[in-house]
Amino acid sequence: MIFNGNSIDSASDILDSHFVIVGAGTLGLYMASRLRKKYPKKSILVIEAGGKYPMADGNEETSKSIGKDHQGTINSRYSGIGGTSVAWYGALVEFDEVDFKRPGQNWPISYQEVRKYYADVYAALGINQIPSKEYYNRIFRTSLNGEHKLESTYIHTLKHKSQNFSRLFKKEIESDNVNIITNTTAFEMRFKDDCAEELRCISTNGVEFSVKGEKFIFASGTIGINQFFLSTKLNTQVPWSSNPNIGQYFQDHLKGEVGKLKIRNDKKFKKLFEERIIKGTRVQQRFIFNDKHRSKLQNGAVAFFIYYSKQEEVVNEIRSFIRDFGIRNTVNDLVTFIKNINKIKGYLFSLSTKYFLQNRVHRLADEGTYVIVQTEQIPIVESYITISKKEKLPNGLYKVHIHWDWNGEEMRAVHDMTMELNDYLKELEVAEIEIPKDIHPSNSTFLNTFRDTSHQCGGMRMSKSKEDGVVDEYCKVWGTSNVWIAGSAVFPTSSHANTTLSALALTERIVDKSL
Repeated sequence: MIFNGNSIDSASDILDSHFVIVGAGTLGLYMASRLRKKYPKKSILVIEAGGKYPMADGNEETSKSIGKDHQGTINSRYSGIGGTSVAWYGALVEFDEVDFKRPGQNWPISYQEVRKYYADVYAALGINQIPSKEYYNRIFRTSLNGEHKLESTYIHTLKHKSQNFSRLFKKEIESDNVNIITNTTAFEMRFKDDCAEELRCISTNGVEFSVKGEKFIFASGTIGINQFFLSTKLNTQVPWSSNPNIGQYFQDHLKGEVGKLKIRNDKKFKKLFEERIIKGTRVQQRFIFNDKHRSKLQNGAVAFFIYYSKQEEVVNEIRSFIRDFGIRNTVNDLVTFIKNINKIKGYLFSLSTKYFLQNRVHRLADEGTYVIVQTEQIPIVESYITISKKEKLPNGLYKVHIHWDWNGEEMRAVHDMTMELNDYLKELEVAEIEIPKDIHPSNSTFLNTFRDTSHQCGGMRMSKSKEDGVVDEYCKVWGTSNVWIAGSAVFPTSSHANTTLSALALTERIVDKSL
């Protein structure tokens, strides 16, 4: 059930719950869903800073990018039920074993420990069968082998109706034992020894109240979680008051174009690289380094194709309408949807024909096909999160500053990925990349053409000891007995892959091992 914090009764029974989750976004709703399944009779309360419908229009007041331009600080963080899932395209990408074994940056848990929870996440999101990589290689007819430095990887995309988590978990949101208080920010936590007992909250209208619980989970996004822990570290005496690791090693992926494709054989190119519908799930082939070459680099990278069209904006509006159908669409949205359908009815015929007869996804590319490389950011101490002590916000927290930086060593992976993929495309006789002359391993200035990807990680990193991080291997905050962090804020490294699937897997692990 949903309650507005501006009109909450401070004596309400819902303010004393077994589980208290801060954040009703992607991770928060998933956590509530899994807890409800495991403990159907225990009460679950979710505190959400935004309203019923997610918005990204308040970030400039609460946060600022003061390092390298980090656009995601302002543009891609949504507050409200469903959070950033309303702007997410549902890409699910697994981390690789090498991501967990990095000199000086090792995870305190193994790849195998995380991997076994991927299947649970897939099932919870409605993907019940994931074929093997060998199966996909046969379907996509990949000819990459040991003689190449690359290998194929495959991305699963949720159906539109499952991408918006407020829709996917609608049953949980409306259930009797899950309650969500909107327009409310948690700003203080009170302890008895190492046990959290009470969370102080304030609504957007200034109504203050306390929430009591037995177990507290923070799932309000990397930047939001860091903001809370840095603010409370400054304001009150908490178990993490003397922890210098909070906010450290902030990371995001860098992504940019490395060249336009000269298509030599359009029919063969589409046959090899178009997305496919396999066992009811949309699957895209991408390219990563094989283990041998990856071990020679400090960071990973992934390459894929992007298709530009004059109709791109129209197509995206149609996708958004379908994804949010029944949640927040208006009559005007419906009118726009019908007009958009009419604009691209020729494309929809091709799309439908290819989708239903060939199990392929037709892409418009009237303005060209480009190669995109997304590279892992190497963790460095110069990239971090702080708060502005002179800018206390009405919600009781402090304005958060993102000092995003990279050391430029990522360029080696960008260069190698571009060259190796170009060689492979020429070998297949399907295309060639028009590679800019300034793509060189030592030319780190080329990375200035890249941008962040809203895959924010770090600041609350997990570690084997409290001297080296903020949470332990079970994502429990060091020095506490009942406070956990759910999300990519705990990642020591970020891999080349989108972070959502692995963040959900760790959330699944928290529920299984700790709660």
